[in-house]
Amino acid sequence: MLRTIALVVSATISLPALADGVSAEQCRRETRSIKCSVTNNEDKAVGSLTYVVVVGEDGRSIPWARSGGSFSVAGGIEPGEAVDLDFPLPELPDRAAGRDLVFSVSAVPKETATGDWRLHVPRSDRSGPPLTAGEKEAILVDLRRQWNVGSLSTEAMKVSITVQFDMQMNGSPVNSSIRMTAHSGGSGAAAMQAFEAARRAVIRAGADGFPLPAEKYGWWQQLEVVFAPDMMRIK
Repeated sequence: MLRTIALVVSATISLPALADGVSAEQCRRETRSIKCSVTNNEDKAVGSLTYVVVVGEDGRSIPWARSGGSFSVAGGIEPGEAVDLDFPLPELPDRAAGRDLVFSVSAVPKETATGDWRLHVPRSDRSGPPLTAGEKEAILVDLRRQWNVGSLSTEAMKVSITVQFDMQMNGSPVNSSIRMTAHSGGSGAAAMQAFEAARRAVIRAGADGFPLPAEKYGWWQQLEVVFAPDMMRIK
């Protein structure tokens, strides 16, 4: 539950326009949310959105809070149509009370009327530094905890597979996007068995979202992980 805190808001809240995506105007902070007028710039109706809300402060390198998720839009948003939407604010610590806070919201269409997932950010849209070794290791630590190979056959345990999946802006994977892109060291049947173990690991480890910085979303909107008998790494 969000607690009520007296806040001083001095910055304009904005939802950046995305090519073939959504844009917003007249964003304003309300008691428990940020309300924006969201316009669909797609050529198809948008049925749902994935978003992230970051609460920061000028001069502070680490945000006070960050949250994200996705939700369906009742009736959808037709091409060129604008609708008012509420984006939930994350819970803020008591230390943030009375500070000069900056709120930012970003969102992308999650699903269009035809079911096309639109979570990929073009390479040219990547900004800031790439993921650090520590940030990659944090993902691998979560995956290793959930990677159960006890039920695999002897052959499957020797297979190396490469698994690719799309990521939502709240740090959780798009489960339906998890796929095996390469394998070596065993038969196709053994690779499929190893892939199922890897797929379960991704779903379980990412259920609550991986600890990833929102400002680097362009670098982790799609991840590729190598599951091997002697190691695991992010490509």
